[in-house]
This record gives sequence, C-alpha cells and structure tokens, in this order.
Amino acid sequence: MGDSVVNLHYICVDCRRQFIESSDQKGYTEDIKIECLEMYVNGSGFCAIERVKKVHHTTVINWVKQLGSTLPNTPYRSEIPEVTEVDELETFIGSKKNKIWLWTVVNHSVAGIIAWVLGDRSSETCKHLWIAIKCWQSYFYVTDGYPVYPCFISNEDHIVSKTYMTRVEGENSRLRHYLQGLHRKTFCYSKTEEMLKYSIRVVIHYLKYGSFVAHGGTLLLITRVRDTEVEPSGPPWPLSDSELAQFENVGLQQIEKLVFLESEVDVKQVRIEYQRHNSLIDFNYTAKN
Repeated sequence: MGDSVVNLHYICVDCRRQFIESSDQKGYTEDIKIECLEMYVNGSGFCAIERVKKVHHTTVINWVKQLGSTLPNTPYRSEIPEVTEVDELETFIGSKKNKIWLWTVVNHSVAGIIAWVLGDRSSETCKHLWIAIKCWQSYFYVTDGYPVYPCFISNEDHIVSKTYMTRVEGENSRLRHYLQGLHRKTFCYSKTEEMLKYSIRVVIHYLKYGSFVAHGGTLLLITRVRDTEVEPSGPPWPLSDSELAQFENVGLQQIEKLVFLESEVDVKQVRIEYQRHNSLIDFNYTAKN
C-alpha cells in the first residue's frame, strides 16, 4: 500500500455504529462565515457569494437561518412613537407568481423599522399588524390611501398622505438595497417564507447595529435593568437580561460590566462597554444559543 494512510473503521459492540478513531474535521473559519454573511446583508445573493467566496450556497443559507433564528423580529426600542408610519412592500416567494407583502412600521421621528409582518395584502394581515401597534396609542398613524387602513384606524387619528411617509418609504428602500431578494426586477428571491423572515431579521439588526459601531469601535451603554422578563408598564423601560443579550447577538463583545445603584432612588443600573471586533455577526454567541 506504499505511503498511503489507512483509516481503520470500528464497530461498537453495543449499538453496532461504525466510527473511525480520529478524523480531520473540515470546515470554514469564523472569518469566512463573517465575510459571507456580511456580503449577504450588503446586497449579494447566495449564488453570488458562492461564486466569490467558493462556499456552497446551501452552507450560507444555513448560516443565515442559524443567525436569524436567534434574533427577534426587531431590535429592542424603548421609545413609543407619537406619529407612526405604515406601508407595504411587494416581493415574491418561490416564483414571481406567488406575491407576498411585507408590511413595515416606523417611528416618524426615529430611523429604523420597529414592527413588520409578512402576508397578503388583505385586511386579515393588516389586522395582525394593527394588534401589535395599536397599544402604542400614537397621536397619528400615517398611511397611503390603501382602503384596508380605515377599517382599523379611526378618522381622527389617521393621516392619508404620501408626503408624510418619507421615513417608512426610505426604510423600505434601504431593505430593497441591502437584501438581494427584495431588489426590484431581481432573479433572486426567497424560496420559502421562513427564509425571508430570517433574512429580514438579520438585515434589520445589521442596519440598526452594524452601521454605527465601526470595526474596533466601542459602544458605552448605561441603563437601568430589571430582574424579570415581564414588559414594564411605562418609562424609563429598564432592560432585561435577554434584551441586553441582543447587543452581543449582533457582534458586540462585552469588554467590561459595572453594576451600581442609582444614588437617589436605589435603582439598579449597569454600565457596559462593548467593542466590535470583526463583525456584527457573532458566531460564538449563535453557537451557544
């Protein structure tokens, strides 16, 4: 047999399962994973990533699913919008014969999508979205003239005007820019609704956290904290452990944490220093969750 290496196979006497004594585990480095995911959230499709990085597109799909399954639909936000904008964005599932709409919600005064839902363009889908946002009791809800909105929004709270929808239309344009499957006249679109949901989650968190903390940059967070996951009834909305964990979930590594009591009211606060090393994508966090 010359210099060839022979891997001996063994059989377990109990379960009869075959195995070898040792094997070289082949896989991709964390840097390759990060690069592929950052290409995905910057407008590249799975096949384009495969052509450039020589990583099979199904592997990249699995990485997106893995990350998207650990993220909530939107990052945590403490502010309640006084003026809420709502709009719909058309895309496809499987083929261009199967239309699906992404309904997005933004705070008129603050950048970023704060709620969204996928479905058809019926009042039933709008109902699911309205249940999620009506508790904000915003002063006004701004929409276009699509006839389902008056079914849920009272006339005195409803503003129908494209002129005042610049925030939500801008956020929808950003989604189309950063996610290949939402590009106009694209050949790339999600094959399943589940995959589209994961993709939207990842991109929204990327736009929230990935753009304001540079590589090697530092984020200093000082906030009140609570010991329960029950939603607080009102401001100042102290953060829970799971909400704090979202910062690490998007690639910010905790460097230092200091817990202290606010002097005047004896309320627990934390001072946490985060640093972004490689990317918003932290696979170590993803793997252990």
